[in-house]
Amino acid sequence: MQWTFLNLYDRILARLHSSSSNTVLLAEVKNWINVAYQDLHSRPNKVAPWAVRRSTVLTTAPTTSSTIELTFTVDDATVSAASAVFTSGLVGQKIKLDAFSEVYTIRTFTSATAIEMDQIFNGTTTTSSGWRIWDDTVLMPPMTHEILSLQIRGQVQPLGKLDPQEFMDQYGDNHSPGTPVDYSEYPPDAQEGAVTALTGTVTFNDEDTAVTGSGTAFLTEAKVGDLVRKASTDTLWREVSSIASDTALTLRQAWNGTTGAGASGGSQKADGWQRFQLGPHADDEYSLIVRAQHIPVEMAADANIPEMPENIVPILIDGALAIGHEYRDDPRKEEQRNKYEQEVAKVLSDVRKTSQRPRLTPNLEAVCNAFPGR
Repeated sequence: MQWTFLNLYDRILARLHSSSSNTVLLAEVKNWINVAYQDLHSRPNKVAPWAVRRSTVLTTAPTTSSTIELTFTVDDATVSAASAVFTSGLVGQKIKLDAFSEVYTIRTFTSATAIEMDQIFNGTTTTSSGWRIWDDTVLMPPMTHEILSLQIRGQVQPLGKLDPQEFMDQYGDNHSPGTPVDYSEYPPDAQEGAVTALTGTVTFNDEDTAVTGSGTAFLTEAKVGDLVRKASTDTLWREVSSIASDTALTLRQAWNGTTGAGASGGSQKADGWQRFQLGPHADDEYSLIVRAQHIPVEMAADANIPEMPENIVPILIDGALAIGHEYRDDPRKEEQRNKYEQEVAKVLSDVRKTSQRPRLTPNLEAVCNAFPGR
């Protein structure tokens, strides 16, 4: 059978000797399913092989100039340029004068000749062409949980993975650019995605993956992998799977809600929040091949299909019941939790981290065979 969100919550309600007419319990069951769904895909050092995605991200080459002078003024956070050199895309990047050791972060783009740093300049007032601006982090797509391997395209050896403290010890005071050798992930709980408004009026349809727009600019304002929602007050985000034109895109999972258009300029998109640092930071634009664990977005529409092999989907029933029994302090909670954990152990792979390449075991075929069906 083709498992859907409807099939899952109907099966759980039956196990609880209830039905969808019990709307209070129905809402709870839907939440339990999604909690189990997220739990299965976000365990530390564990990987759902079916959710491993391969993507490409680009580093940003440093901004420098041998002719354009910048002026840093003591006790002032403003930096001015003799001619146009700054862009809005530099916000969040690092800036440093060659003659001083301090590194600052660009907080505000004022104009092509003026920016504001996150702190006042601590050195002596200086006008010099000896400066450098660089991006010390690389952004991953939304819903990325953990990087499994990172490799520069064209190179055989993957980059080494360091924990944040190891990375700081090795590269914290080294601001010289070069070909990246190592990387370190930022703690996910210390980040959030950037949310921006979409131009025009965006129409979402209940139980449908099609999204249309009027006066929209999907091709320039969004990309595959971004998350979108109808309005800033909505909690349901959906991942973009394809963009056909400026006025038409497709979602990975059907949207759920009242069909119609959001307010003009009221619909939003969010980019990724998972970032990593490279050591040393990139001296040029590099194409990085990333293998990472992906966390699927929550299910809401009845027709939503879990993003996992069909014969493994039933584990969500036991996971939801384990969560529900715990929440309701059901006497069966310990037995149900043990059953769920045993099943999780069968389907998730260990991440064996080395200084070279993280490896997954067992393979996907073995995982799929672990649950021949129910």
